[in-house]
Amino acid sequence: MLYGVEIFYFLHIVKYVTLISDQRESINIDRFMRETGERWKNVSMELRCVQSMLEEVVAYWRRWNTLADEFESWLDRAYGLLDLPEEDKMEYFQVLCQ
Repeated sequence: MLYGVEIFYFLHIVKYVTLISDQRESINIDRFMRETGERWKNVSMELRCVQSMLEEVVAYWRRWNTLADEFESWLDRAYGLLDLPEEDKMEYFQVLCQ
């Protein structure tokens, strides 16, 4: 009969240890899920900010691409005017001030 009592206590100890392990595991899983959720919120917010910045950069590059040829031809012409008298240069470059 003593043998049966020992098994009875052993089974209770196993159940207790399993219960404690399950609780610890549950706590660890909850913590992991909470931390993962927080990280995801931070990462997704950063991605939205980066996306906004990249869209702005793309818009500036598109604007540059439409104006680059005109700007280059203006620079080429301006470079050729550097040898002209001061009044002619002032007249041409006055556009920059406006």
